[in-house]
Parts: sequence; C-alpha cells; structure tokens
Amino acid sequence: MNHQELNVLATIKRMTNAFNQGELEAVMAQYETQAAVAFEPNQWIHCRKTISECFKEALAIKPTFTYPGTHKVTIAGDIATHTANWVMNAILPSGEAIQESGLSVATLRKQDSGNWLIVIDNPHADK
Repeated sequence: MNHQELNVLATIKRMTNAFNQGELEAVMAQYETQAAVAFEPNQWIHCRKTISECFKEALAIKPTFTYPGTHKVTIAGDIATHTANWVMNAILPSGEAIQESGLSVATLRKQDSGNWLIVIDNPHADK
C-alpha cells in the first residue's frame, strides 16, 4: 500500500481498536458529522446521535472485531473505499458466546487536516 492508502487503513484501525476497547468517543471521532451507518443490512442511520446510541448499545456486549483477510483500499482524489471481511466475537448478557462475520465496505473522505474520516459504513455489504 502507498502512503495515502495506509492513512485510510489507519482510520479503520483506529475505529476498530477503539471499538474493541469500548471507547465510544474514539469510535465516533473516526466518522464525519454527516455519516451514514448500516447497523443492520439495508437499514441506514444518518443521525449522529442515533449512530452514537447504536454504537453504545453494540459496545455493551464487549465485541472484538478482527479482519482475517486482506484490506483493500482504493483512492480517487479525496474519496476512498476500504473493503475487508470481518469476524466479531462477543458475549451476550445471558453468557452465550456469539460470532458473526461479514463484508465491510466503508467510504472515507480526506479532511483538510489530511486525516481520513468515514462517511458511509456498511459492515453488511454481503447481505
């Protein structure tokens, strides 16, 4: 990967690490204010407050996300896509262990600062 592709990947890694650590504010810091997130297949949320509430609910089961394959990053100007398969392990309040997996496709935009932020996040792109 070139330097800009690595910068895009760094945003994804910061978001994932924050999610795995249960750090809601750090997760939200990786998203543009007007971001859209699909917490369920084909169910988009556009309201930042609701996105934050959904992430808070998801963090309650202490999920751990990994990317077992390769990360693909494509950049055109100040827009990038990140594509990767993911696996999530968590423990439900009942004590039951769960595992889910999917294909994540995220669109990011380069900010004036040079950082990349997520604009569209679809962790269910394969559904």
